[in-house]
Amino acid sequence: MKENTIISGGGLAGLIAGGILSKSGKKVVLLEQHQKPDGCVTLFKRRDFIMEVGLYEMSDISEHGSTLKVFDMLGGDQQVEFLKVPKLYAVLSER
Repeated sequence: MKENTIISGGGLAGLIAGGILSKSGKKVVLLEQHQKPDGCVTLFKRRDFIMEVGLYEMSDISEHGSTLKVFDMLGGDQQVEFLKVPKLYAVLSER
């Protein structure tokens, strides 16, 4: 197989880039140093603590935003339900 593109890293960015390039007809090889691709969308354990570092909030999910266009292009819009949530955090500054 002759590759058009080699992607280093199987996190969200690498997986999305690989999906988009593959859908457009490119032959893609994705290299990942860990046992499974997912980047920071995972659980891991350090001593007695379980860390969940998944993505909970995305920006630009408006009707004409780029996030929905990517999900639509990759077919993920049929598998993911987007919910509007209130702000999870705020930054306050007193000056």
